[in-house]
Amino acid sequence: MLILKLLTETSRNIKFINVTYTLNDIEKIGNNIPLCVTSIGKNCFDDCENLSSVVIPPSVRSIGQFCFRWCGNLSSITIPSSVTSIGDYCFSYCSNLSSVMIPSNVKHISYGCFKKCDSLSNVTISQFSTIIGKKCLFGYETLCSLKILPSVIIINNKKFNQNKFLTNFTIPSTVTSIDDYCFSRCKSLIGVTIPSSVALIGDYCFCECDSLSSVTIPSSVTEIGDFCFYCCSGLRSVTINPGVINIGDFRFCGCNNLCSVTIPTSVAYIGDDCFSKNTVIHHEQSDN
Repeated sequence: MLILKLLTETSRNIKFINVTYTLNDIEKIGNNIPLCVTSIGKNCFDDCENLSSVVIPPSVRSIGQFCFRWCGNLSSITIPSSVTSIGDYCFSYCSNLSSVMIPSNVKHISYGCFKKCDSLSNVTISQFSTIIGKKCLFGYETLCSLKILPSVIIINNKKFNQNKFLTNFTIPSTVTSIDDYCFSRCKSLIGVTIPSSVALIGDYCFCECDSLSSVTIPSSVTEIGDFCFYCCSGLRSVTINPGVINIGDFRFCGCNNLCSVTIPTSVAYIGDDCFSKNTVIHHEQSDN
């Protein structure tokens, strides 16, 4: 009712602030979001099966939780640069959504934001976004192009888990942590570049990446998580640079094609069953 009153207001001296567009407004005035709207409310377009497109005006600063969830016919959406916040599960289960670009003012991409968008093939995350939330890009089989520009600092768990088509991935030089299960079971992942900014690689991070043939662990990494490269059947070359301290249990277990690996002098601990039985381990000799 508030939006309807604002639209009928004729006075030019009134400035509208903090106007939220809600499900009730859709029922009264339709899917066209007025220019006075600054936020789109929780569940606003939730389960709008016939919604194929929507124009978000440049006045909008936040998009609420579950806002476009289950919009099965929504194929593309333009998020204006004014948006700073996208709520949890905002675009989850949009089965026809094929591409999306996250503008630079968005500082946090929330939990489950694009979960189960089964047609999503292209994602661009602009340079000033800082955190990709848990399960944000979870469960994709179609994602083949993901561009994350510098200043993303954390890639949280299960981002690209079980992706079938992601072949190469360059992690931005500002990322400090790659969390648990991040790339697990990405069957087509051939190569990944881990920058020297990364200090932690989480548990099961690259497990069962069957096509991954080589990996270089930079000297900035001090800990490699449990089962990190477990059963990477195609892994043939591993370079561990000085700086890594702890290589725990089962890190490279099941990598049966990994014939040899050289361990730098910085490594103080190698866990049980860290490598397959047929992997020959060479220890670097100290200069002293």
